[in-house]
Amino acid sequence: MKEKYKLIILVLASYDYEVYKKLRKVQLEYYNLNPDVRVFMVYGNLPPENPGENDLVFYDIEENYYPGMITKTVRAMKYIEENYDYDFMLRTNISTFWDFNTLLQRIETMPKENCFTGNLRTCTYKKQKSPSYVAGVNLILSRDLVKKIADNEDIVCSVDLPEDWVLSQYLIDQGHTPKHTSPRAIRFMENYEHPLDIDSVYRDIEDAKKNNQDHYRIKNKRNREIVDPQIANILLYEYYGRQAIL
Repeated sequence: MKEKYKLIILVLASYDYEVYKKLRKVQLEYYNLNPDVRVFMVYGNLPPENPGENDLVFYDIEENYYPGMITKTVRAMKYIEENYDYDFMLRTNISTFWDFNTLLQRIETMPKENCFTGNLRTCTYKKQKSPSYVAGVNLILSRDLVKKIADNEDIVCSVDLPEDWVLSQYLIDQGHTPKHTSPRAIRFMENYEHPLDIDSVYRDIEDAKKNNQDHYRIKNKRNREIVDPQIANILLYEYYGRQAIL
């Protein structure tokens, strides 16, 4: 019998920059705390030296923008589909921190079929203006749509465009309409500098809690290897009462 979860999370990850190595330490402190959630960090050919139970490693996939990101994403979906029972899948990345309790409350309101939701964006890439697509930081799919993607790996992975755009466009082409997360569930932590203004971080956290925001995108413009893990560690303590040794 397959293990059953309400939510399986795929985290796009790599191990080629110091900031990602530190963020991994923070994320592993809470990834296994909720019995309704199973988390996998998805790596290509640049994984940690000793992969653990939270790692899916595809050594035959080069860690690059294309075709690496879309290929390892779809391959991970296929692996999950074959080995686990679940209601929803969330596709995110290693620089996003999650409040599982609030996230699960939000998921309880979602349909278990034809669910295609997240933070909608538009962009122009290689002179192609996209329709609305769900950003890769918080793409939530019901199992039926994950299976549809996994069953069509060759088609999905043949498009040389950003992987979140490709996933969304494939589902749109199949007649599915993305739904914008409402209220806005994401808090961007992207304008901090070193030395870190800790009081400002806590003000952001308190405001996010008031607005029932359940995840934080941590991607600062300067000194990422210092600032981003510090913010993630503050979030870890605030939500889970833990600290990572960085």
